[in-house]
Amino acid sequence: MMGDDTRRVAELHMAGHSHAAIQLATGFGYTKVVRAVVIARKAGMVPPRKNKSTPRQRVKYLFANRKIKLGFMSDILLGLTPDQLDWLAVEADKIGCASVAEYITEMVRDAHAEGAANGNDAGS
Repeated sequence: MMGDDTRRVAELHMAGHSHAAIQLATGFGYTKVVRAVVIARKAGMVPPRKNKSTPRQRVKYLFANRKIKLGFMSDILLGLTPDQLDWLAVEADKIGCASVAEYITEMVRDAHAEGAANGNDAGS
């Protein structure tokens, strides 16, 4: 059973107030406010927290779980011959890419779409 203080904190939280604003409005300490939000969340009065990870964090997590290093764009470019670099620059320019990263993104998207069209759903 939740007390009146917890209900009050939950109402303020659901109204969009920050923990600091709730502290000022109620006179409660930080720990009491946080604890009340947690209790209200467990009781279903406050929805679960949203995942606040950034796209960059999700990419790092995905590849780390597969034990694949992301590497660097320079690793790609330094591994190419001068002829391959010329080809890359010409091809990227042909389709209007502003960067090598954009061109590689387009290559991966095309390969993925082609694989999906051929029934290869790995990674989808």
